[in-house]
Amino acid sequence: MDRPSDSPHPLVQPVTDAEAPDAAAGSDRRGHPRRAVSAMYSLVEAKPVGGPGLPCSGHVYDVSLGGARLELDDPVTPGTALELALHLPSELRPIRALGTVTRVYDADDDPVCRRAGVRFERFHDASDELRLRRYLGGAVDRLAA
Repeated sequence: MDRPSDSPHPLVQPVTDAEAPDAAAGSDRRGHPRRAVSAMYSLVEAKPVGGPGLPCSGHVYDVSLGGARLELDDPVTPGTALELALHLPSELRPIRALGTVTRVYDADDDPVCRRAGVRFERFHDASDELRLRRYLGGAVDRLAA
């Protein structure tokens, strides 16, 4: 499943090590393989948990069972807990999860909207995790072991 042509979803492609945000530093500590998502065909709704801030929206750039790289219309800070609804290509319903912002990319890299890395803490229910596993093409079980 590592070649783009093997993906069950044409808009979902593997993210290569060269595309990883921390690849140059050799500090990519992710425990799950990521899949790139065509941002123009995705939507994320994010709402801060138990604190100030209004819901915001944006796009998904890549996703794995462990988290996602998002572009949000409003700024967030590392450590912020977010309720997420990921609207991914070919999914009829959003995949819902609770996540924590782990990284916000530098304004020089993202001058308009802000990209952020989010670690999933838990899914809303088991069906959300199962749908994400299926979306990722089943390779997650095989590669993450």
